Amino acid sequence: MTRTGTTRTAASAVLALSLLSAGLAPAASAAPSGATAASSAGVVGEIPLPAGFAPEDLARGRGSSFYVGSLSGAGIFAGDLRTGDGRTLVPGAPGRTDAGLFVDRRNRLWVAGAAAGDVRVYDATTGEALATYQIEAEEAFTTDVVVTEDAAYVTDSNSPRLYVIPLRGGRDLPEPSAVRVVPLTGDISYTDQPNAFNVNGIVAARGRLLVGQLNTGLLFLVDPDDGRTHQVDLDGATVFGADGLTLQGRTLYVTQNIPQRVAVVELDDDLSSGRVVQEVSDARFDVPTSNTVFGGGLYVLNSRVLTPPTPTTPYSILRFDRP
Repeated sequence: MTRTGTTRTAASAVLALSLLSAGLAPAASAAPSGATAASSAGVVGEIPLPAGFAPEDLARGRGSSFYVGSLSGAGIFAGDLRTGDGRTLVPGAPGRTDAGLFVDRRNRLWVAGAAAGDVRVYDATTGEALATYQIEAEEAFTTDVVVTEDAAYVTDSNSPRLYVIPLRGGRDLPEPSAVRVVPLTGDISYTDQPNAFNVNGIVAARGRLLVGQLNTGLLFLVDPDDGRTHQVDLDGATVFGADGLTLQGRTLYVTQNIPQRVAVVELDDDLSSGRVVQEVSDARFDVPTSNTVFGGGLYVLNSRVLTPPTPTTPYSILRFDRP
């Protein structure tokens, strides 16, 4: 089902219900002690996105380029963080959902398809479709993706598992049959509540993976080979609503969707512990879901997932001075 007026894809409706449920948990979303909220005066710029676009994820590409996908089948938008100029890179398709995005070192744009259970790969310059990987696991919900020289790793918000597409440093994309399912074990525990989003955002972290669990506010390091997880000790704090993640050195920027802020987490040397040192918030936030950094700026995608979309509903990326 595609959105022509006020309807949504099934995937975005599920996401909206999940976020609404998350917002009804005030104890879990309470601000951690010691965190300092930035004032709305920190906003120094805004990049408009196409009206009615219903965005969900924001990814950096080469140079100052960025990419945003649509929950409503409106396609993939490519723009420039310096100028704000942009264009439709991949045309929309009825019923298609573009959730998590990632641009790899070979300038390929990877897209997780949410409830469709697929991962698509495009040329990040031309928009040419390069490959599609259909996940065969039951009720697969492909949420976010990160790519290293070894593999593409895809999270599933419904089930405790990763989908691994091996690359082995080669330029050629593997055959669709190459996808492996790696169970997540160790410290993590998925809840089975209806519409409960579990693991969402994912980043590469010094030979390991770092993921955020949206409905618990916990962070986990993951061994990419066997899926074993270790909870990151945040000294009693949580980052409830953890959605998009950006890691720069030891600084992790966590977009918290329903609390409507970005937590700045300083991790220790081995990334196994850390603390929330600052929060970025603004009255204009309407369910932010993703972020990226470029130069001295922190860019936050204002997804407005709980706002009924129309063809004229405005969407944008807000720019803050980077904490």
